[in-house]
Amino acid sequence: MIITDIKQIDRIAEETFGNTKGIISVDMKDYAFIKKQSSSLKAIKLDISEITKRTLTVLDDALNKICMHNECNLIMYINAGGNVITVEQMELIHISIETNVPENSNIVWGMGENINDSDGFTILIIVGVCK
Repeated sequence: MIITDIKQIDRIAEETFGNTKGIISVDMKDYAFIKKQSSSLKAIKLDISEITKRTLTVLDDALNKICMHNECNLIMYINAGGNVITVEQMELIHISIETNVPENSNIVWGMGENINDSDGFTILIIVGVCK
């Protein structure tokens, strides 16, 4: 799902940073920097139980749509709930991002445990194109 409303994007960022105990941290400073540099910040939100070919097709389509004009400033929030995502599946997400965002993008990855769901974890990815 692509989100363009900045209030919804702010809410996703605040909820994610407030409810995730970071394994690899992304914080509000990273988000604020991308937001400040962007004239059109967007978000991709995925609630998934596993990464399938369909999930990757949806992700590729969303990234392609957002990044087609080389202004690719976005946050991507992936909520895996209590489901396991393998290293191989994470690599497929990484390949999708690397394939669809401009070469001059800064990509910040964060991964953490969802404190509201003891079995859950979230992935937050911030992409910003340097001007």
